[in-house]
Amino acid sequence: MIKVTIRKGPVSLELDINPTEKISEIQKAIFKSIPIPIENQILSAIVNGSIVIHIQEKLDPEKTISSYPQESTIIYLQEKSLTEEHASSLVSTIKAQRPESLYDAWIQKALKICKDCALDKFLRLKNDFSMSSIAQVKEKSFADIINYKDENQWTCLHYVCKQGHSGMLHELINSGVQINLETRDGWTPLHLVCFYGYVLCAKILLNQPTIHVNRCTEKKGTALHMACLNGHTKIVKLLMDSRASPTIEDSEGNIALQLASKSSIIEMIPRYIGLEFLNKYSNSDKNKVLSHSGELYWSSSWQIHDKLVFLVLDTQTGSLLQYNKKVNFMQGLRADLKIPICDIEDVVNVEETSIENKYFVHIRTKDETLKYYSKNIDVSSDWVCRLLNAIKYYQNAELNFRETYRASRFVSFFDFKVIEDEEDDEEDPAESISFSSFEILGAIGEGSFGKVFKVIKKTSGNIYALKAINKAELKRRQQYKYVIAECKILKSISHKYIIPLYWAFQTPNYVYMVFEYCPYGDLSKLLSEKGALPETQAKIYIAQILLALEHLHSFDIIYRDLKPQNILIDEQCHAKLADFGLARENTNKTNLAITFCGSPGYLAPEIINNSGAWKPADIYSLGICLYELLVGHLPFTDSNLIKLYKRITTNKISFPPNLSPNAKSLLISLTQKIPEKRPLIADIKSHIFFEDINWTKLSKKEIPPPYQLKETYSELDFISFDDDDYLLPKDKLLSSTLH
Repeated sequence: MIKVTIRKGPVSLELDINPTEKISEIQKAIFKSIPIPIENQILSAIVNGSIVIHIQEKLDPEKTISSYPQESTIIYLQEKSLTEEHASSLVSTIKAQRPESLYDAWIQKALKICKDCALDKFLRLKNDFSMSSIAQVKEKSFADIINYKDENQWTCLHYVCKQGHSGMLHELINSGVQINLETRDGWTPLHLVCFYGYVLCAKILLNQPTIHVNRCTEKKGTALHMACLNGHTKIVKLLMDSRASPTIEDSEGNIALQLASKSSIIEMIPRYIGLEFLNKYSNSDKNKVLSHSGELYWSSSWQIHDKLVFLVLDTQTGSLLQYNKKVNFMQGLRADLKIPICDIEDVVNVEETSIENKYFVHIRTKDETLKYYSKNIDVSSDWVCRLLNAIKYYQNAELNFRETYRASRFVSFFDFKVIEDEEDDEEDPAESISFSSFEILGAIGEGSFGKVFKVIKKTSGNIYALKAINKAELKRRQQYKYVIAECKILKSISHKYIIPLYWAFQTPNYVYMVFEYCPYGDLSKLLSEKGALPETQAKIYIAQILLALEHLHSFDIIYRDLKPQNILIDEQCHAKLADFGLARENTNKTNLAITFCGSPGYLAPEIINNSGAWKPADIYSLGICLYELLVGHLPFTDSNLIKLYKRITTNKISFPPNLSPNAKSLLISLTQKIPEKRPLIADIKSHIFFEDINWTKLSKKEIPPPYQLKETYSELDFISFDDDDYLLPKDKLLSSTLH
């Protein structure tokens, strides 16, 4: 069997073919996947995979694939061209039958998926559409589907921007969505993300070369008005860095600064105005674009044949001119088509694979999309670059002309020092947090009660770890009290080596906890990658966790589940204690924890013997963790738990000969069978093993981490996970009872 690739436009079909089969058998296999009747299929062999595709010959249906050269394993599929009369008849039939059926069905699917921000469904829809009959006959493109305006003039992009889903936004842009369309109620996509404060979405839109930063709608003003109104400082800075105009007035005569109530915004905007005013003249001619002209083919749905036209980018008038003949331009005649550059909303490159490649330049205005192409990719790419530069230049040039006087009114009142790149990572404490506040980037862990996701908070762009705990499982196993206890403990403490809990809330299906995101995994992963750690490295990790335990014990909190899997490595590569599901408050020598819990290999003997546990149980587990880091495995292991527990309670720990005397001395002390014989934390810190540790510096994170690591979760698999929030804010709060 050999692999044969069938290509038709952007669609590729992989087939496993017996070399002795006739070409007609391949045609039958094609028909099962691509709806082109066998009698209308034309197959051509392709030589090489270069940009210019050379057709060797039409393939004879009666010949076998093996009778052609090796290169013919790549085959181009055409559909027999129709006569003009037949084509006209077919178009009429399509127009009569499809507007409210097939085409409308695709539109409604796309709108529903984008309202739900279901990325996996969107990707499937895009793939399914590429194989549909509408796409095959090129009646409509996928861009037509996603740019469709509903009764309120909302497109797929508007719905995605309202939800703040950056992954969907990225895919829509890659699929040819128009980014500047305005709804009936005055929203552009940029207005929406700035109103709701979606930082990452704002960055994505502002990075698009054709974004209209200063679009002022009658009902909303500019995007800067929206960001100032709702106090989104980060968004305001992004807009100002993208040359948003602070002097444009809305329909009520207000500039954006007049809508701001947040002091950081009120201070920021005047500084930007001053800098722009002072620097404007020195840069006035720096980025000026040059005129350009050349021939391109003009393609239109109402033209039977594409037409070679002459285009002129006229920088004197700020226009794109089209002449049906080059000689008309040379003779100084009036252009057949004139488009003001400031009216162009988008310019994109679109490659259409055919017998002879066509490299399209799509020029989108508010009212239409003009399609030009060249058979040379460099020519079309050059036009796209020149047009994008022209759009950017004329937007700014128009603003500079309008604003010179208005900006000058601010100059004498403010100190125009350089605006530093201030990172405001603090979240708004008054913000109501729910599942919809986050966008899932991928899964990073899974347990018996749920999953842990890497997420981005839409309004800040900050990355977090979101722990989703299934409420049905909590109820079935009667474990809800441990979740409440974990939240209560973590919200009451703060320490440099303890993972912080930022928010906790619930939906009808899950309890959610939002933690600091630790990109380098945990110590168990580090052990699996590096094996036993050198003493100097292991010492720092254990010392950091010792400080975390010291903090917990000062509040009479015992941890009870200390193991490498629960010690995460944060962004600075320091250790942080995580997962407080088994932690217990108010535990001391007179109020012991009786519950049998923890991970078998790390359990203290008193827990196994059911004699009650308090702070020394954590000291024992710390010793077991240190042993595992230094040796590479646990001191006691057995698949039979009864045998394992007996070894823990009765056997002595054996030490490898390469262990230092100081490490061995500390381990013997930490893992005493009798709790009272184990040292206090103050004694541990003064042990000779830690003689080179400066505890004051360590407590301030001033000692360098043991390793500089690469992110564990840098390449996350896409995962489909969705949930619905409670409608009432009070229901989102965690309470002592499960509901």
